[in-house]
Amino acid sequence: MKQLLTILLVFFTSISFVFGQKWPPTLEDVLKDPMKQTLGRGVQYREEFPVLFIDSVYSESRDFETNEISNISYERYRYNTDDKLIQLDYKSTLPPDFLGSWTRIIYELNAVGNEISSLTISDDNGIITLQGKSTSTYNNSNKIVERIGYYWAGFWDLTTKAIYEYPNALTTIRTEQIMEGGIWVNLSRNTRVVNNEGLMTNETYESWDVAFNGWMKQSESMLEYDTNGNLIVSQSQYGDPVQFGFKAMYHYDAQGRNDYSTTYNWSTILNDWEKTGLSNNIFNSENQIIERLNYDIDALGTQTLGSKDMLTYNEGIFSTVFEEQLNRIWDLPSQVFLDNTKIILDFMEIPNNKTYLLFEYKIKTPPGSPNWNTTSRSELFYHIDTDVSAPAPPTLQPCQAPNPYPTNHRVTCDGLQENGSYMLYVYDTQGRMAYARHFKGGDGWSIHQNLPTGVYIAASVRNGERISSQRLVIGR
Repeated sequence: MKQLLTILLVFFTSISFVFGQKWPPTLEDVLKDPMKQTLGRGVQYREEFPVLFIDSVYSESRDFETNEISNISYERYRYNTDDKLIQLDYKSTLPPDFLGSWTRIIYELNAVGNEISSLTISDDNGIITLQGKSTSTYNNSNKIVERIGYYWAGFWDLTTKAIYEYPNALTTIRTEQIMEGGIWVNLSRNTRVVNNEGLMTNETYESWDVAFNGWMKQSESMLEYDTNGNLIVSQSQYGDPVQFGFKAMYHYDAQGRNDYSTTYNWSTILNDWEKTGLSNNIFNSENQIIERLNYDIDALGTQTLGSKDMLTYNEGIFSTVFEEQLNRIWDLPSQVFLDNTKIILDFMEIPNNKTYLLFEYKIKTPPGSPNWNTTSRSELFYHIDTDVSAPAPPTLQPCQAPNPYPTNHRVTCDGLQENGSYMLYVYDTQGRMAYARHFKGGDGWSIHQNLPTGVYIAASVRNGERISSQRLVIGR
């Protein structure tokens, strides 16, 4: 049973990583910077310019048939003055009364901001109960080497241990163990490999097989990139030998845009990958995907229209993330598209340097029905890091804008990879982010928004590193 649970956990974890979207979204998701990775729930990268930090989350799930609420959950985050997470509160409630206990995790950090211990407690209407704790140790490079977990049973009982190894600069091995009969017993092992730009290229999950006294591979994810850092192959396979798997291949046009993608499933009969789908993307003048046509491919290679996604985008700061994604499926008998699902992301700037995000997932059952049913809804509040102490810019300044800067003027950048993916961040002297967008190295950047008159900082970023920054004057 334990082995089955491990397999299922590995399966869903890997599927969500490769093909899904994380929720709640972090800045990396919101701004779609492909060079960023998150460190875990509620933990964000800290940059030399403002980033968003989650303050609170309210989420509700509804039954898609009755539209009645089936679950409500809450999350609250607290940070220190360096915007390092020091406390997380959360609870999940069920009908009919939607009552529940809060769980609180308190983090203790060392001088460089690494978590060295955590304490987990529950709060049931003022009744405080100890749940668990953990302690972590680090090497001289500030990399974690061990995390030990305890469960409160009237005393602190050793329960879990995670061991981190770094056989080389690009590989991390995490081994999970549990305490049984006074000895540590292997449970699972995760090996993660990145390339020189920090992008993951391989991740393997293994479980410990007691009968064979060795590791058994459960899943493996492999990712490949082109010379510009664009993802070109993403595949996950499960079992050893492979029992099933999924693969996607991404093609880019001369402008570096992902114009089409093909998907594959693993065939145990053919012992090879079998093509199952094709998606063609259509772009607007900002090189944003506004329509995606999805085709199904059968075993004979016959291609049939399956669905299309239609995307519209937010204005202002969050112009790089869609505000609505409508999925419509193709109805063969009637030869028309029918509304199926819809995702809404509605951003709003609110006072005190806060950002509000409303997320909704809607569905029509059956497709084409008159009314939308909301099956998932979340409200998120962020704050913006206001540390604007900008260090001296790098010697090389490949992107130089004229001052004053005229709206929509294209700024060319010397020496950047033509199809390389970069981010532009513009923020004012109070640390409020004013604008952010992707740009290709060969295209340069421009600001397609009438910013208020004033002085700003424009920073260009690649792989989490600032490669250019300058003072920007906006005047009428």
